[in-house]
Amino acid sequence: MPPPEYPVKDIRWVSFSCRADEPLSPGDPRWCDFTALRGGSAVIVELADTLEQRFGDIEFHQCLLCGHRGSGKSTELLGLKHWADEKNFLCVWIEVDLYFGLAELQYSDLFLLAAESVEREMRKQGIELPSENLQDVVKWFAEVTKEDLEKVQSELKVEAGAEAGGGLSLLGKLFAKFSASVLAGSEHHKKIRQELRQSPNVLINLTNDLLKSANEKLVQNGREQGLLLLFDNLDRYRAEVINDLLLKGGGLVRRLGCHAIFTMPVELRCSAEQTYWDQFNATVILPMLALRRRHAGWGETVASSEYDTEAVDEMVQALRRRIDIDALFEDSQDAVLLVKLSGGCMRDLLHLVDTSRQKSRSSLKDMPSKLTRQGVHQAILEYRFQITEGLLRNDYQRLVAIARRAPEAQLFDEHALRLLSRRRVLLYRDRENRWFDVHPLLIEDEGFRHVHDATSSHHTG
Repeated sequence: MPPPEYPVKDIRWVSFSCRADEPLSPGDPRWCDFTALRGGSAVIVELADTLEQRFGDIEFHQCLLCGHRGSGKSTELLGLKHWADEKNFLCVWIEVDLYFGLAELQYSDLFLLAAESVEREMRKQGIELPSENLQDVVKWFAEVTKEDLEKVQSELKVEAGAEAGGGLSLLGKLFAKFSASVLAGSEHHKKIRQELRQSPNVLINLTNDLLKSANEKLVQNGREQGLLLLFDNLDRYRAEVINDLLLKGGGLVRRLGCHAIFTMPVELRCSAEQTYWDQFNATVILPMLALRRRHAGWGETVASSEYDTEAVDEMVQALRRRIDIDALFEDSQDAVLLVKLSGGCMRDLLHLVDTSRQKSRSSLKDMPSKLTRQGVHQAILEYRFQITEGLLRNDYQRLVAIARRAPEAQLFDEHALRLLSRRRVLLYRDRENRWFDVHPLLIEDEGFRHVHDATSSHHTG
């Protein structure tokens, strides 16, 4: 069945059009420019400006893109890729977790991934890399991983015979076996990765020789800007893992012989801002969409709280690009409520919409034609249960203090960073300030209200 035209009017297409983990390319009809709601600073412009700069002592730019999960980093990177492709880079977008799961990443994983991804993309472009560079990497990789090179070559020939074109190169085959073993938690490959950690220079030099050849070939073929690698989804790893990779091990990562952008968890950028700023050519924060002003107060309910009407309407219009709100909601004002409850997180909004669709179905026999008021209500309750799981009294106390705009509650201390990492607190920015606020789904939570009301008299006094 062909994909639908947007906005969809059939409830059976709601899940498809509202996939929360699907990044959008600039040409997608659902794509929106949210620069104004992010404080007026365009992420693509900031990163592109850095990539275009030339410094005598810096050959390649290494940049960081930071933000909450669900803030839109992948969509912004795809927008940057579109710009880079037009500017004669060869830009490769890499979803790191697809290859290594959420294992303990190390510098060698990124270098191996860089070598394999570039070799694959160059073949796709019809540009051959020097065979000696490839052979050096392949032989060394086979030796380190204890693979029988002749056996791998014969397997590849059999596969290529069964399927025209083959699909994988020898390096791709070795890397696929390696990453599959990492995903499976193989003890053998845990030892290999430990060995790689002990002697970084061989892998770094072999990879950089390959990247240097790729850059030279690209220049010969009119891609004078060379390689740009986008290492996405690093924010899905534990903050400690990425801190070890990009900060403590940053000296190794920054030796990568091409331009690169790495995503990172929001709490790392906020906890060690100056340190990262000093080590990387650019560090850019992607805040949530600000649907409220910095000093806006909270009422007893989200509906009674202060919101920026124009900002809310802009996000509602973004949802209208995906689904026909008037045709699919029993009450179109429920869509406005879900936007407010999302806190400006598009991923949360899409989850809320799709869960509302699920909850609107009452039996196997009956397929609803609309998202019902009851379905929306149940979706809100379910998502609130998820977001409040594991919250303790001291968490609620801090959340209430943040909601009341207590100055000390806005400090980026360990407690606030933990709430940021779990998206109980959301980071925003306007043209002058950066601040965080409580996720709106918590405002009507029983635990939040209990602490809020218990401390109201003291706060008022």
